[in-house]
Amino acid sequence: MSATTVPFFAVDDFVVVKPEYARKSDKGVVYKVVRVMPVNLLLEPVGGGPRVRANPTQVDKAPASMAAEAAARAVAAPVVGPLPLAKVVMVSGLGWKEPVERLYVVIKDNGDQVNVAVLGGDEEKPGRYWRVPRPFIKPVEIESVALKPRQEAVTGR
Repeated sequence: MSATTVPFFAVDDFVVVKPEYARKSDKGVVYKVVRVMPVNLLLEPVGGGPRVRANPTQVDKAPASMAAEAAARAVAAPVVGPLPLAKVVMVSGLGWKEPVERLYVVIKDNGDQVNVAVLGGDEEKPGRYWRVPRPFIKPVEIESVALKPRQEAVTGR
């Protein structure tokens, strides 16, 4: 029997998922090691996105060129503070199916996820809210909002 060696990674190392384990969405993505756990690593994409858990045997150190580029992007990325509650925002992004021009209100900010509700309430489903990735959020300055009168339902009586 030959013993397999488990590679060692430290916090802040840049890694890529090995091709045999990579999904389509993992190809070409550089991850930063956020936490080293007893069995897995907690990885965060340098360009932003959801964190991933992976076994150390499923990742390799990122090539020097990719690691340098990722480090430059990580430094250049601005630190974004929490959004204040009741901040008016617009939401758009990959997979977002709601109307892009609709305005929302922040009801909770967890850092990487933001809970939003429709400004003025959702008449179809009262109490409805969405948990949205932070990159999907675009704050709106209230001065730039053009208010339109609410359309009343026309009944044929």
